[in-house]
Amino acid sequence: MDDQDKKEEFDEARRKAPEEEEASKAEPPKLRINPVVAVFMLLLALAVDGAQILLDFILIGVVVNSIIDIFTWLIFYVWFKALGISFGVAKGTKFGQGSLVGGNSESLLKNPLVVIAVALVVEFIPVVNALPAWTAAIAITIVIEHVDYIIQKLGMFKTLLRPAV
Repeated sequence: MDDQDKKEEFDEARRKAPEEEEASKAEPPKLRINPVVAVFMLLLALAVDGAQILLDFILIGVVVNSIIDIFTWLIFYVWFKALGISFGVAKGTKFGQGSLVGGNSESLLKNPLVVIAVALVVEFIPVVNALPAWTAAIAITIVIEHVDYIIQKLGMFKTLLRPAV
C-alpha cells in the first residue's frame, strides 16, 4: 500500500508539472523599467536635485523649490503609470494591512507612490531639500523593480529546482 501511495503522488506530481510549465510560459515576467529608461529617470532626478541646490544658494529656492517639487512628483507619477507600475496595495489586502518593511508583497516600501511621496515631503522641508531625495527615491524604486523582476524570473524555474520525488 505504501508503494501504491508513492506511485499515486508521483503520477500526480507529473500531471501538475506540465500545468505549471504552461502557466509560467503564458505569463513570462517583464522588466517594466528597462536600463535606458532607468538612466533617463535618474538623470532627471539628478537635474532636479542639482537645480534645487543651486536655487537654495541663491535664496529663491524657498519659494521656487516647492513648485518644482510638485511638478517633479507629477512627472514621475505619470511616468511610472505609463510604464504600468502599480501604486496600489497587493490584491486581496486592504490598505493599511501591509508592513512598512519586509519582503512580502504588502510592503509599503515596495510601493513607488510611497517612495516618491516621502521624497516630496523631504523636499518640502526648506534646508533639508538640498539633499538628493528625488535621486534616492527614483534609485530605490528602480532597484526594487529590478529585484522583483529577478525574483519572478527565478520563480519560473522552480519546477526545475524542485527536488525529485
